[in-house]
Amino acid sequence: MELRTLVDSIGARYERSGNTFFRLLSGNAMSSAGFLYTQAQFFYAVRHFNRPMSLLSARLENLDQRLLLQRNVWEEHGEGDKASSHENTFTTLLARLSAKMRREAREIDVGPEVQIFNSALMGACGFGSVPHALAAFCMIERMFANDSAKIGSAIVKNQWLAREDLSHYVLHADIDVGHANDFLKAIELCPGLERKDVQDDVRRGLVFGATLLWNLFEGLAREAAAFERS
Repeated sequence: MELRTLVDSIGARYERSGNTFFRLLSGNAMSSAGFLYTQAQFFYAVRHFNRPMSLLSARLENLDQRLLLQRNVWEEHGEGDKASSHENTFTTLLARLSAKMRREAREIDVGPEVQIFNSALMGACGFGSVPHALAAFCMIERMFANDSAKIGSAIVKNQWLAREDLSHYVLHADIDVGHANDFLKAIELCPGLERKDVQDDVRRGLVFGATLLWNLFEGLAREAAAFERS
């Protein structure tokens, strides 16, 4: 099994399908208010993302695997710089969008789409197999690198912010490629990877991660439409 080829193949398959969120965003069919609402929701996913990763790291017996994941957890926390933590870079982005659009990113309860994403990822990391969970993270990181670039471009195209003010999405379009590679390396260190049952588990994990992220953005598109009608 050539892992990188498999990851690229699954990613390309989802890319070709055309997620509603990105279709609306790139086609100027999502209002600034609707977009801001999706980002206020997405904050809850950003804030939570390091926690299932930490849980999975704690389950790993192999030190090299743990170090790969801990490096990612450390980066999620700004490498010790609180202002550079991903939670805070996203908070900065929300504040800038709110000021530019002259709308308030209201304090809202976490919606069901983000809850599903967070809970499913936590469950996979706490109760699923290690290869499956590693593969899910690998796919999410790989796809989100591309998604970040698309969101950032749309923000600039719609003149909601200048490129130099994007903060969070510029960062992730760059570093998440490296994060995906770290998870690939961790998968390659899994015992029994030469066995078909383990390879099948990895494949299922890749599709699971891709589907989780895909469904999250599809759900955010629905929530944006409902918000705009309210």
